[in-house]
Amino acid sequence: MAEPVGAIFTVLLFIAAFVGSGAYAVLSMADFRAARRGFWATTISFADIGLVLGTMTTWPLSVRVAVCAAFMAVAGGGLIWILDYLKVRETLGIESTQTETAPNIAFQKFALFWVKTGPTQYDYQLGIVTKLFNLDNKPYLLNGMGYTNGNWQLVPRAPFHLRTFAQYPNHAEIIEDNYIKAGNEGYFKSILPLVLGMDLHGGPTPEAVIVAQWFLTFGKNAIHVTPELYSVYEAPLSPDEWSDLLKPKSQINMENLRYKPLPKPAP
Repeated sequence: MAEPVGAIFTVLLFIAAFVGSGAYAVLSMADFRAARRGFWATTISFADIGLVLGTMTTWPLSVRVAVCAAFMAVAGGGLIWILDYLKVRETLGIESTQTETAPNIAFQKFALFWVKTGPTQYDYQLGIVTKLFNLDNKPYLLNGMGYTNGNWQLVPRAPFHLRTFAQYPNHAEIIEDNYIKAGNEGYFKSILPLVLGMDLHGGPTPEAVIVAQWFLTFGKNAIHVTPELYSVYEAPLSPDEWSDLLKPKSQINMENLRYKPLPKPAP
């Protein structure tokens, strides 16, 4: 190998190694855009080594073609693999749980609504509308909410007949319209995993008191929150009324409900 060729080979090899190690370093910081640029530069430098060996050496033509093709194949195949690898890591958020702080979300209060959802006039599910405030300077997508160690109590506000009671395993309920803006508050609703069969005899719904440890999920992050106030709407809602809740055409103003302090769960 001639001296100029050797010098070029050494420089390109140094660049490929230096940029490649830098790309791997920024990957550990979850900077995927910088990592992609670094690996692209590494691939180009590695491919250039093949071009140098294939065009500037005195080796037989067949050897130069084979060496150049081998470097090109390794560079192209490696780039395809590393870009797919980065895409998977970014999609799964493998680094995000290690580098991002938990969202700073205040769970101010919630309101409960008995929603007629079953095939008979006696079937109700409990819908919840939460008021959250995003104290961070960036928006979030709220993936779900739920509770653990929940204790339920039904306080009659009028005579009613409880026919059936079913509670599904606790899990994070999906939130409707789950975009919460930076530095903003908003209402978010979902249906809790509770189904009751009850006859209200034309009176108001019972007051459901939920004392539990609540949590919110944002991607792979789950944060524990403690609401201060709660309310239970007196009239049952039809599925259409529940669907319209929080929309401008709804007759229910969430701020006008009567809220009161929520009992604290046992430590």
